[in-house]
Amino acid sequence: MLKKIAPFMILLAAAAIAVAQTATSQTATAQQSPDPQQQQEEKAKLEKKAVALLEQVVTDSQVLKLPENKIRVNIAAGDLLWDKNPARARSLLTDAGAMLGQVMMEVDRNDREDVMMMNQLRQELVLTAGRHDAELGYQLLHSTQQQPQTQTAINAPGRGNRGLVFDQGNNLEQALLATVATTDPKFAYQKAVESLDKGDFPTSLSRILTQLQTKDAELFKKLSDKTLNRLASDSLLASREATSVAMNLLSPGPVPASTTSTQQTSGTQQTSTPANTNVRAPILSESAYHDLMDSAITAALSVTSMGPTNNLQRGG
Repeated sequence: MLKKIAPFMILLAAAAIAVAQTATSQTATAQQSPDPQQQQEEKAKLEKKAVALLEQVVTDSQVLKLPENKIRVNIAAGDLLWDKNPARARSLLTDAGAMLGQVMMEVDRNDREDVMMMNQLRQELVLTAGRHDAELGYQLLHSTQQQPQTQTAINAPGRGNRGLVFDQGNNLEQALLATVATTDPKFAYQKAVESLDKGDFPTSLSRILTQLQTKDAELFKKLSDKTLNRLASDSLLASREATSVAMNLLSPGPVPASTTSTQQTSGTQQTSTPANTNVRAPILSESAYHDLMDSAITAALSVTSMGPTNNLQRGG
């Protein structure tokens, strides 16, 4: 499989390099000639060559025998073409979704490797689309979601009793929502509100709030208030997802009082970004932080102990 797709991946990489070199060539031309028109013409020629090479890769990929290889080429080409030709890129990603949906219907669900590969392709497709267009990402998420097999199909003769099922989308949807939060926080806000209204608690809520904190103070306040209202002690006891969201909000600590005062004075919700990108910035004000902490403590004190028997069985 890898040998068959290697030449096309090399061409695809070459196309990417050609696109990347456009800016470099433009700079070099600027140093050699001060003529802006000549610079623009040179840039246009390079972009045209890069796009033509990329289209040639897509055309040549049609001779590939394995559909998963065609899908990968379409995903990569759509990603590279988006800034130059969004309509064409959208078409490539949509075609990849159609091919993937067909392959997922035909794949042997007893083959763990094939199922894992399909899940990986689906993730690449959905997240790639989501980085460029939130609605397209969700469209592909739903169009490639397969219905689980019936018990009759799973236990069919020759298929054994352990037919694997595809990832039905919850984890992938949360990953998509986190991706969209970075590129389109307003769209992510709408999706988060829809989830909260249904009683769900998206695990990416803290990421959405972090993005809104610096990009849209009004939506940040609306979503943070709605989230805190939903994270009562009863919800924390009933939902593991609610507990996870609460921990994500509490773990960075509260926004310092001095920062909050500055935000209120300036009318923005900007906070300093930690030097370590793996460390989340505080989201909650001190009062909101204390309220959520009180709910978490109340929920923790309400948990019924499993008793010493369970500990003994575990060797504790």
